[in-house]
Amino acid sequence: MTVSLLYLITSFNNPLYSGKFRLGDRFRTYGQHSFIYDFAAESHRQGLRLHIAMDNASTFPLTAPLNRYAKILDLSAGDKVQWADYDATLADVGADFKATALLGAPPVITVAHNPYQEFADGLLERSTRVMALNSYTRDELSGRLPAHKLFVNWQGVDLERFRPAPMPKQTRPGPKVLVYSRIDAEKRDAVTATIDSLAADPALDITVLGDGAGFWSISDKWGHRLTLINYIPCHSIHRFVPGYDVVVSSGRGVMEAMACAVPAIAVGRSFLGAVTPENVLELRGVNFSGYAGSNRPTDRIGETVRSCAGYGRDDLRRCAEKYFGVRGFVERLLKEIENAGDSRPKPPLDLGDT
Repeated sequence: MTVSLLYLITSFNNPLYSGKFRLGDRFRTYGQHSFIYDFAAESHRQGLRLHIAMDNASTFPLTAPLNRYAKILDLSAGDKVQWADYDATLADVGADFKATALLGAPPVITVAHNPYQEFADGLLERSTRVMALNSYTRDELSGRLPAHKLFVNWQGVDLERFRPAPMPKQTRPGPKVLVYSRIDAEKRDAVTATIDSLAADPALDITVLGDGAGFWSISDKWGHRLTLINYIPCHSIHRFVPGYDVVVSSGRGVMEAMACAVPAIAVGRSFLGAVTPENVLELRGVNFSGYAGSNRPTDRIGETVRSCAGYGRDDLRRCAEKYFGVRGFVERLLKEIENAGDSRPKPPLDLGDT
């Protein structure tokens, strides 16, 4: 029997990034949109019926690309949710829509990307389960929710999309490095310090891909020294990452790099260093991001770049296949939905019409 899923997300003024990162008439994000895109693609491969409901679909940058894998419901345009059509609902950041609260809705699983995100009022309490995408998020949320509601489902990337490229001939004097991260909020300090350290090594060919409050300060200081790009759509990024010798990133950026057999250095809230088969599970536990202020890069980061640039590509790809595949994520989610059975959220407050 085909499993039918409804995915709820807000597109306009997305609270995960407090309404930042607007480009033209659309709001863009980073890891969240990449997660949804890879999830939709894998759901399509596995034969799931996926509908994605949102407000203001015209402001969502993936509306057209996702039409390949799912049906888009634009609630602001009058599209209606028929609850009887679905086996479960996944509620993402800001996705209240007054819909997850309705009696008769299928089991509601709230997606928790990180413990700092904003949840719609009452959504956590109404959810059948809360799905943390890493153990750090689960642990931090454990004080707010009953233990039986929380579970970890390690997110993954699309290993069909992110694949190793043929190894190019080395014609550059030094490694080609991609720093791939938001330059904002809790990541700004560590990422900016890392860029400063990298830029001080004249042999490194550096590209910075990211947006945020730190963008223009990096441009002012290092625009003459490196290539600075503020945005590449997540459904295009798999064509960009394999062109580098080393990727400096966090979260899904690390997973995407290793899926492409590119060595990764983990930097997010803090500097964690090179990701290896030996430490990958430990660093995955903190989403390859770390804790704010817990560590800083050193002036020897160039040596770290050069050492990990020589890592075995086959080992990196095998590591990604073992730990980062979105296929496993979808399969675990389906088991969780099956276990949820006929559980329903508790009756809600009256939040109005859908």
